[in-house]
Amino acid sequence: MKENEILSEHENLIDEEEKQDYSIVRSVDKRANYGRRKETIFYVSLIALPFIHYLIFYVYVNLNSVLMAFKEIQVVNGIVNVKFGFSNFIQIIEDVVYGVAMKEMIGNSLLFYVINLVIGLPLALFFSFYVYKKYYFSEFFRVMLFLPSIVSAIVLAEMYTLLFSDAYFDIMAMFGVEVEFAPIVDPLMKRTLVIVFNLLLSFGTNVIMYASAMTRIPVSVIEYAELEGVSPLREFWSITLPLVYPTITTFLVVGVTSIFTNQMNLYAFYGNNAGYEVKTIGYELFRLVDIGQGISSAYYYPAALGLLCTFIVVPITLIVKSLLNKFDPDVSF
Repeated sequence: MKENEILSEHENLIDEEEKQDYSIVRSVDKRANYGRRKETIFYVSLIALPFIHYLIFYVYVNLNSVLMAFKEIQVVNGIVNVKFGFSNFIQIIEDVVYGVAMKEMIGNSLLFYVINLVIGLPLALFFSFYVYKKYYFSEFFRVMLFLPSIVSAIVLAEMYTLLFSDAYFDIMAMFGVEVEFAPIVDPLMKRTLVIVFNLLLSFGTNVIMYASAMTRIPVSVIEYAELEGVSPLREFWSITLPLVYPTITTFLVVGVTSIFTNQMNLYAFYGNNAGYEVKTIGYELFRLVDIGQGISSAYYYPAALGLLCTFIVVPITLIVKSLLNKFDPDVSF
């Protein structure tokens, strides 16, 4: 009997210990689950706002703009109805074929892109290389080229306009030159001034991006080239450009996508009153939306124009990217 009682007491002690261990484990699990729930709630609350922002201001806005492109207003017996159709696209095609303004805007958009590609890109690469090599006054050029990117475009445009309007006569008078009108009035000069202004503005970002990419080039490669007596021009062409080619490719592809969206800071110069000699498709889209004043029917035409430009630019972008990849030197470092 005593042995049975001892065994029974021992089993009871074991059961009590197991219960205590089990309660401890459950308590730990509860605390762990509670901690995980708190982490989940924090994570969800952290990404909820940007996700909602993305759904509203990207997904919804873009889907709604696509729908707007196919909407048209029809008046039947004095009743205004909104229906779906292709009248906006037909109107755009008619404007392109028969209208002078649309042709001017398309021409300006392409012209500004080509000039930025042919003049802006080489100059940006040249100055980036100059800054990267730390030649004379390189830090001065770095600051001066980036300064326009810091100052507001509105302020720079106002200064630019005053310089080539009122101050232009005084400057020419100092050199004994008589002029009849300021360059800002002449259509050709207006276009030239806009191009120069945007080239100056683009230098800041381009120089920083290209110079930063150049600093990633291994020092050993440059030192080996110097030991071999490679000239700076040869180094720029045969070493620097191939090694920063991915960055150049990125800028070229992004540039193609902005052909019909870049407004060339025309709003900073002229507000909604830019002339057709300088207007671009990007500026016209911006202007039409701005003067729409929240009236949904005013956005049907620009929505169709934007969608049509997208259909044109997407295949061009893919072709350009494919061609650039074929010329990729495939250099890794």
